[in-house]
Amino acid sequence: MNDKKEYVYKEGFDFKFDASACEYCGGRCCYGESGYIWLNDEEIKRIISFLGLDEGVFVADYLRYENGKYTIKDIKYDGYYSCLFFDREERKCSIYSVRPKQCRTYPFWSIYKEDSEQLFYECPGVEALDD
Repeated sequence: MNDKKEYVYKEGFDFKFDASACEYCGGRCCYGESGYIWLNDEEIKRIISFLGLDEGVFVADYLRYENGKYTIKDIKYDGYYSCLFFDREERKCSIYSVRPKQCRTYPFWSIYKEDSEQLFYECPGVEALDD
């Protein structure tokens, strides 16, 4: 594990993020309450190619259509929900290299601009900005 932290900063957020924390956190951002991981057409194509699946099979088995968009199905396990692509044994994303933009941009989501309190509890890579 790398001892030197390299923080990511984004304008408008009251925290910084150490992406190396993803190596040891166990995927806390991938499980919890049921939610949505929205996909666009390009992301769907990338995941299909990565998995080597037929588009029809992928859409039927891995996605659900809600509010005019596709989202990755989640599954309930031991009282919490996780993304279908979260490998519970390895505690990591099984499609990490082709994960959707929504996952790649975490924790810098607009909802955390106004209220980041839950994020500090959930993500060990998030730290308050130095004053």
